[in-house]
Amino acid sequence: MPGQHRALDWLARRHAGESVGLIAHRAGVSESVVVTATKAYGPFPRPTQLLGRRRLDDAELSERTRRWIEARRHGQTSTAIARVEGVSHQRVSQLTRDHGPFPSVDVVEQLVADRQAGRTVAAIAEERGVRAAVGRRATKPHGPFPGPGGRLPEGVVGVNGVARMARVSCPTVLRWQRSGRLPGPDFTTANGRALWFPVTITRWLDSATCLEVCPICGARCVSLAHHRSAVHGA
Repeated sequence: MPGQHRALDWLARRHAGESVGLIAHRAGVSESVVVTATKAYGPFPRPTQLLGRRRLDDAELSERTRRWIEARRHGQTSTAIARVEGVSHQRVSQLTRDHGPFPSVDVVEQLVADRQAGRTVAAIAEERGVRAAVGRRATKPHGPFPGPGGRLPEGVVGVNGVARMARVSCPTVLRWQRSGRLPGPDFTTANGRALWFPVTITRWLDSATCLEVCPICGARCVSLAHHRSAVHGA
């Protein structure tokens, strides 16, 4: 191929996304030859086709970062993500660090509810595909928690029981407890588990002016409009 035509071909290839290394390899020349022949006609887009591998385009990079952020919000460590993706854990941390906290507040609430129900950290971690150390670290400030398999005495309810009575999730009850909406426990076990007599909760549900009743499912809601939008799409 004449020199001028070859340079035009290289120029078109660079604008199409081929890297200098890939063009040089195909032409049997050094990278410096390709750069010298084309540099006056730049700038060129970021290469998406590299020698021996394909470079991700902007849309693919954005989707990958979104996937990493979601994984970290669900409790995956940057090291675990990096191992699967074939990149450095520093790269994962750099692209996700501004999107925390990790795990997310909602996920921590779910982990806390599981531990309040007496489930072991190991069982929770296996179900959610995260390290047990992550679950233990995220829930520790919200403890202490009951031991696994512990049964409640007859005539009392814990967080799970309150959730069933109010027809809401355990994380919702935990938020009520932290914000002071829930009545104080009738007593607390030696390991810190809050328990109520059912009548205490019944009276509170009947008189709580801070709660509305969903006409569709009967759930007690701090914001009926938010509940209907989030749960019923109404």
